[in-house]
Amino acid sequence: MDPSKHLRHSVISIVTLLIAVTVPFVHAQDCQENPQSCDGKQILSNYVWINDVATSYRENPSNCDRYQRISLSEDGKKAQYIFVYTERGGDKNPIKDTCTIEVVSEGVIDITCKDFLPTVYHVTLDYVNGNYCFVGHTNVGENAPTQYYFLFTNPDSNDEEYKSCYNKLQEYTGGNFISLRDDEKCKNVPPKIE
Repeated sequence: MDPSKHLRHSVISIVTLLIAVTVPFVHAQDCQENPQSCDGKQILSNYVWINDVATSYRENPSNCDRYQRISLSEDGKKAQYIFVYTERGGDKNPIKDTCTIEVVSEGVIDITCKDFLPTVYHVTLDYVNGNYCFVGHTNVGENAPTQYYFLFTNPDSNDEEYKSCYNKLQEYTGGNFISLRDDEKCKNVPPKIE
């Protein structure tokens, strides 16, 4: 090989390697395998908008759940969100509430909303796909708590980016989950306000 051609190939290889090493990329984390890899603070800092789109909790009291972050604490462990939803089985008029999402530990967040007090949803993160979506579970019920899964998405992501989270929800629930974002029912609560 011509020495100048060899030098060009070497330079291209080195530049490609440097770009690959220095350009950050977002990848999915399986929190069940490695709980330390799923930091709740990343959820709060990276998700300005959150949609609760599917759950295995068939008695979930709300539909069309949308959270919009309005504040984030300096330490990144607590955020306030405007929560807009519709009642399941009720009319389709949006209801506005405020919620606090707080990091309890690396892989656990608490969600507390005024309309649902004194209930605190203690959500253990099971799977996080970067800034696109995450799946978590919580125990619901007073007498005999049952574990239910929830799928949350960032509305700035697309269906392809959500796919891995849907696959995980399918795996965790055996396919026993419902959608909370039916387009027809959620006309008055778009995934995001522009």
